[in-house]
Amino acid sequence: ELFEKFRAGEPIAPRVATEVHGDDLAAAALLLLEAPAESIGGAWNVSDLLLDQRDLLAEVVCAAGGPELPARADAALVNVMDCSRLQALGWRPGGWDRLREAIPGLI
Repeated sequence: ELFEKFRAGEPIAPRVATEVHGDDLAAAALLLLEAPAESIGGAWNVSDLLLDQRDLLAEVVCAAGGPELPARADAALVNVMDCSRLQALGWRPGGWDRLREAIPGLI
């Protein structure tokens, strides 16, 4: 829906948030399922990118063209999750590379 609105030239409100690719989420879940039960108590955060919609839409423009980009959001308002517990188990999210690979299939 975001891409459709953007390509139609509709206004896009500034937004920034943490995001994680579904494959990275699945990998994190599998790590936890395979870990010894005594080592996985408590809450676990899963996140990868602090992503401004403007940056996401800039990738869309690079891949397929598009109108003027929306305003940038205030990233200082986002409380980025600490995923170091998952990283200690070997979890490595795909980051910008995985996002860029996924964009053509999303537009």
